[in-house]
Amino acid sequence: VIDLTPPVCRVVNESLDCPALCGNATWQVTLLMTDGNGTGLQDPRISVTIPDTPLNETSTSIITDIKDENGFNATLLTFSASCCVTAVEISAVDKEANVGRCDFSIRRPSTSTEPPQITHNTTTARPNSSTI
Repeated sequence: VIDLTPPVCRVVNESLDCPALCGNATWQVTLLMTDGNGTGLQDPRISVTIPDTPLNETSTSIITDIKDENGFNATLLTFSASCCVTAVEISAVDKEANVGRCDFSIRRPSTSTEPPQITHNTTTARPNSSTI
C-alpha cells in the first residue's frame, strides 16, 4: 500500500475562556487526528510543541485511541494549557512519514469582558521522494 496522504486533524471541541491577564486560567482543545484509510499513525503518534513559552507554564495532554465516524483508527487528543501559553503546534505522523499539523494561536482579549479567539491552521507535508 502506497500512502501519500498525510494525517488530518479536526477540532471537535474547544473551551477558550481566557481573560486579558492569563494568571491561573486555562484553555482546552480536543482534536481528532486520523490517517483515514492510509497506513495508520506512528507510535508515538502525536507531537506537541509550545514555542516561546515561559518555563513555569504547564500543559496536559490526554490521548485516546478510537474509531472515527468512518470506522478508521483515529486518535482523540485533548490538550489543555495555561492561558499564558498562546501558541501550540500539534503534529501527527503516519507510518509512511507523511506529516499532518495543526497550529493554534490563542489571543487574549484586551479587556476581560471580550471573548477570546482561536485561530487554527491545518498544514500537511509529504516526505521527500527520490527516484532510483
